[in-house]
Amino acid sequence: MTARLAAACTLAAGLAALPGCGPGALNVSRTYDLEPGEARSIDVDGIGSPQTLVVTYESSAGPVTVGVFKKADIPQDDDLMTVPATKSLAPAGKDDKGTVTAEVPANTPVRVVVRDPPKKSNVKVHVTNKK
Repeated sequence: MTARLAAACTLAAGLAALPGCGPGALNVSRTYDLEPGEARSIDVDGIGSPQTLVVTYESSAGPVTVGVFKKADIPQDDDLMTVPATKSLAPAGKDDKGTVTAEVPANTPVRVVVRDPPKKSNVKVHVTNKK
């Protein structure tokens, strides 16, 4: 009986040490120099549970369009400028600065896309999945 109790205690201690089932922390910042007609993206891998992505952005020289798209909708970098904003998982932002919040289904890789400033602009983008 003592061996069983010791084994049960060891198992319980081991399970308590395992990390939680929530999404892993995502905290990515990028700065881009964009010209009119240009786009850049940040790729985010899918995870085993749904996650909420929060994208904050700021452009130095006018509004930019920012959206969160399923990677399947933008398989190539050449498609970054042509994918319709209506395919974004959240209403696309179109301003000098703002926040876009997208609910991403489990196991869905996405691309955070920043595109098309009116003139050369320095754009700062921060992506997190912390609420």
